[in-house]
Amino acid sequence: MMSGLLLALAVAAAGSAGAVTRVWLDLLLQRRGPDGVPLGTLGANAAGSLILGAVLAASLASGLDHEVQTILTVGLCGGLSTYSSFGVATMKEWLAGRYALAGLNAIANLALGYAAAAAGWLAYAALTG
Repeated sequence: MMSGLLLALAVAAAGSAGAVTRVWLDLLLQRRGPDGVPLGTLGANAAGSLILGAVLAASLASGLDHEVQTILTVGLCGGLSTYSSFGVATMKEWLAGRYALAGLNAIANLALGYAAAAAGWLAYAALTG
């Protein structure tokens, strides 16, 4: 069992890795999409949901250690996924009068997030038999 300080440091390290991955995804995906479409945020949120789905499946199936679960969910996925950027990007589109794009962004983030979480769960189940 980790001390509180050691757990906090592990969460911080995993959060840093998640944040760096998010920036990398944002840079990679923004170059591929049309201007104003926050593909990087969508990709980061989907990746975080995929990992969270797998972690949840592992936790329920094998009793994944609570500290490992905290490091992966709060740290890695917390640094990777971003509800606030999703909300700001959607609001920016809305305020610019691009209501359809704002709505599409909201629907895409929610639908892809749920689908990715389910895919993470199913991937864990398939890999562990």
